[in-house]
Amino acid sequence: MRTGLGISLGGAFVLLIILLLLSHCSFELPQPREQLGQDGDIRVHIDWDFYGDVDLHVIQPDGEEIYFANMTSSRRSGGGELDVDNRIGGPGSQENAFWRNPAEGTYTVRLVMYRIDEESPRGGDVHVTVKVNGQETPYTVRLTTDSQEETVTQFDYSSPRRRGAAPNSPQQ
Repeated sequence: MRTGLGISLGGAFVLLIILLLLSHCSFELPQPREQLGQDGDIRVHIDWDFYGDVDLHVIQPDGEEIYFANMTSSRRSGGGELDVDNRIGGPGSQENAFWRNPAEGTYTVRLVMYRIDEESPRGGDVHVTVKVNGQETPYTVRLTTDSQEETVTQFDYSSPRRRGAAPNSPQQ
């Protein structure tokens, strides 16, 4: 009888210790990070959490490329702007490009791993959100080597005003 009582007390003691430990744990779900940068009829936003310089490149319908060396396009090309450019990386890194009155046609979204930092020698995932007329499409691209280039997506843009729809309505 003593053996059964000893096991019961031992089990109760272990359960008590586990409950005490759990009472000091935090079980909060991670909050989505606030996206930096401006918004428009087109918005391309990237974020990553590893150290290194990831560059967002968007090629507009006329061939002009928005990226760190050409951060603002001409009004004729649709007036795109790279308004957030991160060159260091690390937790919470972001870049953003947007167009308020974009030119119609095909846009190409690319990522370039300009430089991987020694603190993150294997690179990591880059989360890309492409928003066109209010409709967001997410992508994830893994960048692992210096100078790696990846095409994320191509999309066609036509103005909702031309189609007779309300601005920022999802494409049909």
